[in-house]
Amino acid sequence: MKLINLMFLFLSKPCALEAFKGGHDPMFGFIQPNNVLDIFQRWMVQHSVLYADLSTTWRRFQIFKTNVQRAFDLNEKHGGLTTFGLTQFADLTPQEFLKNQLIPGIAKLFNASSQRIFPRSRKSRTELVSEIDWTKKGVVPPVRNQGKVGTCYIFSTLDMISSRWAMKGNPAVNLSVEQVADCLAVAPDLFSDSLACGINGGLPYAVFRYIKKVGGVTTEEMYPYCVGSGTCKPCAPPGYDPEMCERYPLNDCDKADSCPAKLDTSQFVQGLMVNTWTDVMPEEETIAHVLETEGPLTCAVDASDLQLYKSGILVPDRCRPYDLNHACLLVGYGVDRNVSYWKVKNSWGRQFGEDGYYRIARGIGACGIHRYVSTVTLE
Repeated sequence: MKLINLMFLFLSKPCALEAFKGGHDPMFGFIQPNNVLDIFQRWMVQHSVLYADLSTTWRRFQIFKTNVQRAFDLNEKHGGLTTFGLTQFADLTPQEFLKNQLIPGIAKLFNASSQRIFPRSRKSRTELVSEIDWTKKGVVPPVRNQGKVGTCYIFSTLDMISSRWAMKGNPAVNLSVEQVADCLAVAPDLFSDSLACGINGGLPYAVFRYIKKVGGVTTEEMYPYCVGSGTCKPCAPPGYDPEMCERYPLNDCDKADSCPAKLDTSQFVQGLMVNTWTDVMPEEETIAHVLETEGPLTCAVDASDLQLYKSGILVPDRCRPYDLNHACLLVGYGVDRNVSYWKVKNSWGRQFGEDGYYRIARGIGACGIHRYVSTVTLE
């Protein structure tokens, strides 16, 4: 999109900036009616956004402008505890963000599953340490980007397994999300109780069971991630339930580019094997104790409030504890400005939030983050 075309488009629509109050963005500085177009163009360059035509550009600008104002209003509301701004999702409506980036149907999977395994209460007999951050201990693998598919549950589960592997004295490696995404789609006996919806979301159990069944997992380097960019098309899992899982996003698939042709078991990380897995009781004190003593944990959350999140501690605004739509990795907890928080690793790239992470209020069941937490042990 050339600058001259953008200028022609917006100059031809004189009412475009009416009712826009403006405010300050942490990256782009002060935004007011006479420079919001310039900010939009800079945002497009920063995020490599190119729209198909002027009509689409105009529509996206209107949404962008609404989100600018929405971010300012949120910053005023939360009084500096959380900073909101122009993220890579700033040209999406909240409804589009939910549909395109999150997995609205994942809550159905959690509610339908009969596989939840709770151990005896693990409440600590000693006081919790005031702060823990597993990223500072060198056991959490680098942040990655899932793209626009629902593989967050694979990312979070493999990152937890990788962390446990590193805690045993091995290097923290990025395990192959693509292997799991491809190979779960050709393993029909793994889909009882609707445990997975392929690239439309799923539960950690499917990933644990798959790795235990086939005997391991390879690295990202050996089996690179491609489904997030659309350069490969794994098939829907056998027995795929469109009513439970929503319509599968890929209308066609290429079996030659999937598991049977690509998987080489000789490239599995030697010695890395899943032993057992359990859920953690949905009590935040218990979760904190398990996080402190066992390491990072997978979790599910309603991520609706993360669309414009930049930094700070997120306090629930629109999110609801029973509308889970995203999987992440709990990596720590602490207190900042007298507010207790969880530190969470995301899979939206390092440009998101606090270098790929976010913090969210702890002790209030914020966005349902305590409801479905899982842990794993390795052999």
